[in-house]
Amino acid sequence: MELNSIKKDYGFEMKKKDKEYHIKTNITGETLKIEIEYILGVKKSKFSNSFTYQEIIKLNHYFNICLTLNEILEELINLISQGKSSFIIDNNKIIFIIPTTIKIIKEVKFELIKENKDNKSEIDNIMEILNQQIKRIKYLEEENNKKNEIIKELKLKISPFTEIDFNLVNQFINYNKIKIKLELLFNSQRDGFRNKTFFNLCNYKTSILTLFKTIDGEKFGAYTSSYFLENRKCSDDESFLFSINFKKKYPPRQFVDYALNLRNDRGPRFGYSPDMGTYKDMKYGWVTYDKNSTFLENDNFTQGKERELEFSNIEIYQVFN
Repeated sequence: MELNSIKKDYGFEMKKKDKEYHIKTNITGETLKIEIEYILGVKKSKFSNSFTYQEIIKLNHYFNICLTLNEILEELINLISQGKSSFIIDNNKIIFIIPTTIKIIKEVKFELIKENKDNKSEIDNIMEILNQQIKRIKYLEEENNKKNEIIKELKLKISPFTEIDFNLVNQFINYNKIKIKLELLFNSQRDGFRNKTFFNLCNYKTSILTLFKTIDGEKFGAYTSSYFLENRKCSDDESFLFSINFKKKYPPRQFVDYALNLRNDRGPRFGYSPDMGTYKDMKYGWVTYDKNSTFLENDNFTQGKERELEFSNIEIYQVFN
């Protein structure tokens, strides 16, 4: 038997109605490999097998005529190119049938085994890429959400109101200087600036401390021993407003029945004017001094007028002695 170390490749295409066959044969050394890619619509399946010279001789004595694998391959090419080959297709294999020119040996059969995984169509490949991209986007969104949650938690832990601020407020509330305990009800960094959220979190809570910080760094607030509820107006002798920057407390002077002056379309509001409060979008609010002010005076804090303000932070606590 003649050895052949040169690799030879041959390819053919056959089409029958909606079916398509891509046939490849090659010789490497003493091995003949046959591959068939069977295409039906968009679905592709690949079948292949390798045969040695001795295995081919055992398949059929017809090839005894041929001395080398090269001659066998040339005969195959000749028959395939004439369109004389046929196939029997099974789920897991293809029987590749090639007729012979010898009457007593009508045909030679090569069994090709289906490869483990079907070749994917172009559409399948595109869909796989899209699904991978969707998974990647979801992963990035989840990671981004985790980062945002961490940032929120850090912002909550790093309050703009310092220990000195809280000590001052503690003195305003507690004359006997017993340190108050606080439970956070509302934080604009966590809960946003919507008045509806404010009421949902703070309704019916008593002894309420409200702290404001403006984008310009002003810090002030209010305390009421009563409770918040939409449209509630009530008297509260223990209520007061205060300025942290000016270290000043403002107890009620008049119109005490409006110490708490709430509306369902606003945020927290205090005093008849009202002296201090927010709009529905609680990012914006005011402090006011006029003849109807319940708490505030004409001083450096109020500047003797209504001042429109933009808030960077609002924190609301329930106070426990």
